Amino acid sequence: GKGLQTYVQIIGTQTGDTSPSVMVFSHNCRYLFNVGDGLQRFCGQHNVKLVRLQEIFLTRLHADTLGGLLGMYLTLADIGVKRITVHGPPGTSRFLQAGKSFCEQRPDSDLAADEIDLEAAPPFVDSNISVQPVIAFPGDRPAGERKGEARLDGAISFFLRFPDVQGKLDVARAKALGVPPGPLFAQLKAGKAVTLPDGRKVEASECVEEGVPGASVGIIDCPTVEHIASLVAAAARTPRPCLPKGGGKKLESMPSGSAGGAETGVLEASFVVHFAPMEVLCDHRYIEMSKSLSNGGATHALVNYRICPQRTVFPSHSQILMHLNALRASTFPLVVGLGSTQAGCADDAEAAMREVNAAWRAHSETSLCLRAADILLRFGLTPVRYAGVDESAIQEIEEPVAANESGMDTDAGGDEAAANTLPEALRGITAEACEVVMLGTAASMPGKYRNVSGIYLDLGKRGGMLLDCGEGTLGQMYRKYGTSAMKERLLGLKCVWISHMHADHHLGLLRVLSYRSEVVRDSRCEGMLPLTVIGPPPLSKWLKTYAAFDNVQYELMHNARFHAGQEWVGCESGVGGAQGSLAGGLGVDIVTVPVRHSCRDACAVVVSNGEGHPWKIAYSGDTRPCQALVDAGMDATLLIHEATLETKMLEDAKFKQHSTIAEGLSIGKRMRAFRTVLTHFSQRYPKVPPMEEVTADGSAVCAFDMMCINLAHAGSLPSIMPALEKLAQEQLWVEN
Repeated sequence: GKGLQTYVQIIGTQTGDTSPSVMVFSHNCRYLFNVGDGLQRFCGQHNVKLVRLQEIFLTRLHADTLGGLLGMYLTLADIGVKRITVHGPPGTSRFLQAGKSFCEQRPDSDLAADEIDLEAAPPFVDSNISVQPVIAFPGDRPAGERKGEARLDGAISFFLRFPDVQGKLDVARAKALGVPPGPLFAQLKAGKAVTLPDGRKVEASECVEEGVPGASVGIIDCPTVEHIASLVAAAARTPRPCLPKGGGKKLESMPSGSAGGAETGVLEASFVVHFAPMEVLCDHRYIEMSKSLSNGGATHALVNYRICPQRTVFPSHSQILMHLNALRASTFPLVVGLGSTQAGCADDAEAAMREVNAAWRAHSETSLCLRAADILLRFGLTPVRYAGVDESAIQEIEEPVAANESGMDTDAGGDEAAANTLPEALRGITAEACEVVMLGTAASMPGKYRNVSGIYLDLGKRGGMLLDCGEGTLGQMYRKYGTSAMKERLLGLKCVWISHMHADHHLGLLRVLSYRSEVVRDSRCEGMLPLTVIGPPPLSKWLKTYAAFDNVQYELMHNARFHAGQEWVGCESGVGGAQGSLAGGLGVDIVTVPVRHSCRDACAVVVSNGEGHPWKIAYSGDTRPCQALVDAGMDATLLIHEATLETKMLEDAKFKQHSTIAEGLSIGKRMRAFRTVLTHFSQRYPKVPPMEEVTADGSAVCAFDMMCINLAHAGSLPSIMPALEKLAQEQLWVEN
C-alpha cells in the first residue's frame, strides 16, 4: 500500500519564500537534500512529517541550502529525534560547531557532521538507498588550489539508487514443484535455488516472477555556467551508484559501483531534479549531460525562479489575513499575490518554459519530458503501481478564499476622534514617515499561522531597519512586498538589530545578508556601505563562520556600544563606516537596554527619530518586566512588548524568563507609551492569544503577522480590538 511507498518529493522550489529542497521517503527513513530558510514552517503547513529524518545532504554551504538546518534540528530534538547526520562539503563541521555555541543544549540528541571528501567522493550506503556525490567547481580546476586546501566554491550533485524490487513468488507453482511452505519459500523469494528433501533442485526462476531493477534518481545542482564543464567531466567518470545493502548507515570507503556487485555505467535515472539558472538549463553541454544520465522515459523537474509556479505557500496564515483585511485593510493589507495574481507571473513562467523546451529539442533527437518543479510534487518509485509523477498533494493545497466580515469594524480613519489625544510627536506626521511591519509574531518556533520574531521599520526614502530577524524573515518580506519592492527595501536596509542569541530571533539573518549582498552586486551598487548589524558578542563567530562560505557584506557592532550613557547620537556623529551610514541614512538614535532573560547579553532597544517628528519606538526583545526598559522608553510613541503567555500562566513565565499579557500591558502604562503592541505569542496560541485584557486596556493591540502599524494612524489602532475579538470568536480562532 501507500504506507510502504518509496517516493521523491519536491519540498522547496526557487521562489522568494522557499529554497530548492528535495526529500526521499522510504517506509522507515527520510533523506533530505538541502534545508533552506523556512523549511520547517513549510513542512508544518503541508503536513510533511520529519520525525523519521536521519540523513541530510547539502549541495553547497549557502543560506539557501542550510538556512533552516539549526532551527529544524532544535524542533526535531524536542520531539525525540536522537541523531541527524549532515553530509556536506568541507566547512560543514565548522558551521555546525558555530551553531552549537548558541543552540540550547539537547543532551539526548546529536547533530553530527560528515564532510564529503571532494577528491574521493565516496558513496553513502544503507539498506534503503545509495547516494553518490558528484563534485563540480567553477572552471576545470581540481578540488584544491594547493594540496590539502579545501575549495569552498564547489557544488555537489547526488546520484541516487534504490534496491531492486524482488519478483513475486508464485505459491501455487512452488507447491506444484514440491516446495513446502516455510523457510524454502523465503530463499526462493530472495532469488536463491533450494534443494528439496528428495534431492531435487528448484531454481528461483521456475516459480518467481522476474524482478524489477531498482530505480535511479539524479539531484543536480549547477549554480553557474562556470560549473558546467567540471560537472560534465565529473558525471562522465562517475560510475553508477552501488546497490543499497543492509547494515549500518555510513559512508563507504570503496569506490562507487563496487559494493553489492553493482555494475558500472550510466545512471539511467527515471527522475532528475535540476537546481539551475536559465543560462545553465539552456546550455548545450548541460543538456547533453542531462540526456546521458536519464533513461528514455525520464521526467526532468526544473527548479528555477523564472519557471516554478509562484504559489501561496502558507495558505493558513493567508486565510486569516483575508479576514483581517476585510476588517481593516490599512492595518492588514493583503500580501502580494493574495487576492490578485502577480502581474504577468504565469505568462513569464510559460515563456521561460518554452525557451528551455526549445533549447532541449534543438540538442536532442528524442523527446524529453521536462516540467516545472512544483512544491509537493511527488515521483513514485515503488511499488511499481505507484511509479511516476503524482500531483495529488499539490491539488490538496487549499487556496484562501475572500472574506466578508459584515458588521465588523472597517473604519481605519478613527484618527480624527483620537486627534485630541495625539502626542506632539505625531501631530501632522505623514504616512510616509514610519510604518512598522510585524513580519513574525510567534515565540520559539515558526507555525503555519505565525512566523518567529521579525519587525521591519520602513522609514520611507530614508531606508529601513529590522528589529530581530528570525528564520523566514526574508520569505515574509517577499510575501509582503513581492520581488521588485523587496529588492528595493533590501537596498535601502541600513541596519539589522538582534536582541539576543536565541535561535528564533536571528536565524533568518544569514539569508537576509546573502540576498542583500546579491541584490547589491546585481544592481551594481558595489559602492554601497556594508549592512550594519548590531547584536550580542556571540553573533560575531556565527557571522564570520558563514562569511567564509558566502561573500556577504556586513559590519557588526555589539549592543553594549549603545547602552544608555554610551550611545552615539546618529545625526551628529562624524564617525565613518557603519555608524556614519546608519546615522546619515536613517537619521535615528539607538539606545540598547540590558534586560532580564535566560539568554546572556539579551537586550531591548529604543529607536528615536532624529529628523522631524520626534517619535520613539521601544522594543522589548525577550524579557521579564524590566524597569530599565521603562526608563529608557519613557513616553514612547509605540511600545512593542513580548507577551509570550497568558496572564494566568505567571509562574511559567517567571520560570522561562518571559512576560505575560498583563505584564506587557503594565509596562506600557508605566512607560506612558501612547500605544502598546503585544507580540511573541507562544505556540500554545497558534492563531490568537486571549484578547480580553488587551481590548479592555484601551491603548493596546495584539499583533498578527503582516500587520502594518503606520504612525500616522496610530491613534485609531486600539479601536480595532473589539472587532478583532469578535472575529476571533466567530471564526473559532481561540483554541484551548
